Amino acid sequence: RAALGGVDRGNSGVVRRVGAETVNGLGGECDKCALTQQARRLGDGGWGWFSGNGEVSYAHTTATVVRGLQIAVKNEIPIVPDVIARGVAWLEQYQNRELLKLKNGAIKPTPTQPYKSQPDNTDALVFHVLSLADRVNPEMQQFLYEGRQHLSVYGKSLLAWSTHKAGNVDQTTMLRQNIEQFLSL
Repeated sequence: RAALGGVDRGNSGVVRRVGAETVNGLGGECDKCALTQQARRLGDGGWGWFSGNGEVSYAHTTATVVRGLQIAVKNEIPIVPDVIARGVAWLEQYQNRELLKLKNGAIKPTPTQPYKSQPDNTDALVFHVLSLADRVNPEMQQFLYEGRQHLSVYGKSLLAWSTHKAGNVDQTTMLRQNIEQFLSL
């Protein structure tokens, strides 16, 4: 354990803290980092790029912080209970706004404002983090799947992870094929 810096991978391979204190103090650093991120949450439940007056929440930053806090909880790092819930709620509101844009963009012959014609990698990241919180929106999943050609390999991977978690074998299989075409052996 000392060689791993006070963490234990256990039988599952998941890194866990070992006790309240670790050999090199990693536990204290993790706790401090988690507290810092919780304190930087904005009033609307999201996180921005910087902290301070005039800051606004961003989807990518909020999704990244919520994902980190989800991992912290799994590793028994104390998190204020409503912090993740409020972040998830912010992400759901964001996703609903983006879903409306996608629906508006599908209106033919002239899309209704505001609209966008295809999902993007931020949509995939937000969908993924929400799926890990058991908040899957089937309509967004379908838009992401149908527009997967516009996602990066990373975006496709996040979507595949989410469809796998949801038990959608057909979508997961197709996404895996889409991803594997970029692998070189």
